[in-house]
Amino acid sequence: MKNKTLALLFLGSIVVACSPKVAEVVAEEVPETPEATTEETVVSAEEALAMDGKVIYSANCAKCHDLPIVDSYSKEKWAKIYPSMADNSKLTPSDRATVNAYIQWELAN
Repeated sequence: MKNKTLALLFLGSIVVACSPKVAEVVAEEVPETPEATTEETVVSAEEALAMDGKVIYSANCAKCHDLPIVDSYSKEKWAKIYPSMADNSKLTPSDRATVNAYIQWELAN
């Protein structure tokens, strides 16, 4: 009887030792997200359009020449050179308007 008890204890300990372990899940408190602060940057629709235009300007105009700094030219000079540059780069009408918005935004700021 003593041998059977020891054998059962031995088998029981093997079963317990070989069973899958379950990790204890401890719930952590998640800090609340602070409300919007006055320091957050708010981008106007005009500025967002201008930034899209900058991406198009950088990607397309640099294919043919170094990119000029926009405010190196006056508004009148851009009005003369931009249409032919846009034609040469085969910009879509939408991209053309977006790049123009970027140029105008840069000149104004």
